[in-house]
Amino acid sequence: MRWAWATNRSWDTDRSSSNGVRIGATTPFGSSGSGWSPMLGTPRSSLDGDRDTSDTYPAPMPSSSTALDIRADFRSDTLTRATPAMREAMASAEVGDDVYDEDPTVNALQERLAAMAGKEAGLFFSSGTQSNLAGVLSHCGRGDEFLIGRTSHVLLNEAGGAAALGSAIPWPIEVDETNHFSADDVRAAVKEPDQHHPVTTLLSLENTVNGHVQSVDHVGSLAGAAREHGLAVHLDGARLFNAAVALGVGIEAWAAHTDTVSLCLSKGLGAPIGSVLVGDRASIGRAHRLRKMLGGGMRQVG
Repeated sequence: MRWAWATNRSWDTDRSSSNGVRIGATTPFGSSGSGWSPMLGTPRSSLDGDRDTSDTYPAPMPSSSTALDIRADFRSDTLTRATPAMREAMASAEVGDDVYDEDPTVNALQERLAAMAGKEAGLFFSSGTQSNLAGVLSHCGRGDEFLIGRTSHVLLNEAGGAAALGSAIPWPIEVDETNHFSADDVRAAVKEPDQHHPVTTLLSLENTVNGHVQSVDHVGSLAGAAREHGLAVHLDGARLFNAAVALGVGIEAWAAHTDTVSLCLSKGLGAPIGSVLVGDRASIGRAHRLRKMLGGGMRQVG
């Protein structure tokens, strides 16, 4: 990300435009007629083609010597880049058709992550959202309910896929300031058998949650409460490796309390794309069919 600081500049709004900044005026970010947009230093032409955008971006990047040019983007760990060595490995990877389970590199990755998590099988997905969706729906039938933390990514940032595509109904559990809820909260949220209620079949967890690590013992207590009511447990482990480093334990410690875990490769691990769903063979078998239904099969993906 290209950040810039400029000094001794002033806004000029004498002649109005759609953004209140005079076209061509000197702003705190340089001339508003500059060829740079404020969007990560991207040339306007690459954003808008030939369209005149002189009044669209009020804060272009400066070209003066007063600018401090820093190229670092800390918005998210999703912006990590593959290293040259990683790209070289990609270029030379042995590949096959993954839709037919014939990509040896993908097969090896699935087996390795499953072994790391202490699970029977793994399945590659193009994204964590798709991996979570298949994980949730592998445990929920149409009209079933799953319990989930109020601030979880699956609930807030995955477009309601489980409800829209699988008719699975999320039931949010309130969380504290560290995004935690308790085993008693799980017990209280489970619906008693009744013709008027959806059937609760799953507890969906996340670790880390908005930067907060959930300990192995805490996840174990939540899973224990779920098991008391016959619920399956899915874990969105997009940043489970972060939690493992923070507490100095292997990911299998958390995975032991779950049926399925989604492990993201494109966050701190730096891969361009991909997540792997790990779990028992039956759950991964159901997820494999769901991946096909979602159009998630890829060919020479290795």
